[in-house]
Amino acid sequence: MFPSSVWWTSVASLTLMILFTLLISYNLFKKRYPACNCFGANDKPIDSFSVIRNIGFIIFCLFIVMHGPHYEHINLVDWFIHIVDLKEGTFSALFWFLTIFACIQGWVILKLFQQHGRM
Repeated sequence: MFPSSVWWTSVASLTLMILFTLLISYNLFKKRYPACNCFGANDKPIDSFSVIRNIGFIIFCLFIVMHGPHYEHINLVDWFIHIVDLKEGTFSALFWFLTIFACIQGWVILKLFQQHGRM
């Protein structure tokens, strides 16, 4: 993506994710459980995990939107280093954060391939 479009794309994604999450929450509140069809053809009905997953996506969109449209170098690692204020001996915190993040991403990709029947 072009750096100038990243922020606007994140604003659009954030808006859609908030809307989807509100609609899923509304259906759960009304005790309606339609098929999710998330990430392809899937007959699994919506549940509270759908809301939790969407909140995770909202947090990632907020990460980009918070930096504003003129911030060209958005980097999750730099943001984490800034938050933790890494000093000597705390590199392992960053290592474990990235390891857990990579494992979660691998699990999501595996589930996507399983849903599409490729694994």
